[in-house]
Amino acid sequence: MNSSPLQLKNLIFTDVRISAQPNVAMETEAQLQTVVEYSARKNEKNSRQWGLTVRVHFKSANERPIPYAGTVEALGELEVSAEWPEAEIEKLVVVNGTGMLYSSIREMILSVTSRGPYSPLMLPTQSFLATYQEQQRKAGKRAVAPEPTKS
Repeated sequence: MNSSPLQLKNLIFTDVRISAQPNVAMETEAQLQTVVEYSARKNEKNSRQWGLTVRVHFKSANERPIPYAGTVEALGELEVSAEWPEAEIEKLVVVNGTGMLYSSIREMILSVTSRGPYSPLMLPTQSFLATYQEQQRKAGKRAVAPEPTKS
């Protein structure tokens, strides 16, 4: 079995705030809104070692109350394989690394809310490729794979 070129070396939760909202009628048509923020930092001495922070806020998307609201933040230390192309490291860290930490946050929220007064909350799965590409576009960088070289 091949291992991923991106390895999560350490994961800590730096902020976990989840509140059960009072008097929520389960038949309400509340919609969940999630906002994901991330910050990636390259190790100055080793471009294959990165720190990544992912913060997820969740709340009602409309005026109706939802059973749970809160914020969870995780910090991960990641390492990229020596075989991975240098030019693609940041994209791998941001897209895949954010997905890794988001999944851990998602599981934390599910675990905590499973002990609450309402049904457990499972956030939707997400892809972070479009977010990365938009960030690169705004920064004026190329966020797509390079064109193949001609032989």
